Amino acid sequence: MTDNAKPKMSKEQAMPSAENRPEKAGSAAADGASANTDSDPIAQALRNAYQSTIDEGVPDDFMDLIRKLD
Repeated sequence: MTDNAKPKMSKEQAMPSAENRPEKAGSAAADGASANTDSDPIAQALRNAYQSTIDEGVPDDFMDLIRKLD
């Protein structure tokens, strides 16, 4: 019977610590500069979705339930 099992990785190999993690070339962490997310369309879309969620407010039915708990 042959052992076809994959070799197991240690926790350190599977999840390297921040100081052992390779940096991407040109990334903000690698060159010490802050990332410019204003021109990144994904970052802007996430920021817009977050802000619209914050602006929604709490529905009246939910507020009634919270008042009943008090």
